[in-house]
Amino acid sequence: GGGEGWCGLLVSNDLERVRQERTLRRAQCGPCVPLLATYGDATAFEMRTLGEGAAGDGGRPLLFDRVLCDVPCGGDGTLRKSPLKLSRWSVAAGLGAHALQL
Repeated sequence: GGGEGWCGLLVSNDLERVRQERTLRRAQCGPCVPLLATYGDATAFEMRTLGEGAAGDGGRPLLFDRVLCDVPCGGDGTLRKSPLKLSRWSVAAGLGAHALQL
């Protein structure tokens, strides 16, 4: 999205600082659009406007073309990729992140 001449902005957020630092190291290995990297709880992550008026008094609304999420899961994708891990899986482990997912 964006207007004429707009090259985009990659916003990366992770709950864990160590994982975000790994993302930054990977981003430095090649060409990248401007990158805004933060770490924190994404349920409280908020970006309302961009540019003039960023305090909410008339800046452009920040819109996303695409969103990629690495979210807490019950482990079924991991089990498909690594069937040997099934012996350590339990229903309780699968339901462990259920409330957070909602």
